[in-house]
Amino acid sequence: MDVVPLETAYLFLLAAAEDVSTARSGEEDTTDWSAADRAITCVRLNDGVLATAAADLGKGGPARFDNRPAMGGPAGTGVPTPEAFRDNVRLVRESTSRLVALVAAMPDDAATTSLRVTLVAHDGESLVDQHITWGRLVHLWVTDHLPRCTARLAAAGHP
Repeated sequence: MDVVPLETAYLFLLAAAEDVSTARSGEEDTTDWSAADRAITCVRLNDGVLATAAADLGKGGPARFDNRPAMGGPAGTGVPTPEAFRDNVRLVRESTSRLVALVAAMPDDAATTSLRVTLVAHDGESLVDQHITWGRLVHLWVTDHLPRCTARLAAAGHP
């Protein structure tokens, strides 16, 4: 499958994360580390759910995407610090590489495979709860989920 849109969305997200994690020498640090930590943790946990669905599809088995546990999981890594945030960014880089590789290995016709998707927002609002195609899920990831997370990261770095 074509992964260029997915890679591009992650490049923007990781650029925003790097901007947040960059020390501001000579300036007062106004970063909202708690918000930054929640945003990057959300990405890390949801990436795991998406990667599991991709792996299941890649094996030819039934796949399901349900991000409710990831959204109801821990708010962050504990005490929100720049170091904890940077560690989470490293984990997101690793999960991004794995996810992109899984999607890249899929044949193009995998995009038409239907799977049950339960997608909830940060506030618990149900966004999708139905069968949709894998291609549609990836499209939602690229055009909605990742841009929202990128915006949350940018806002945390520049409150």
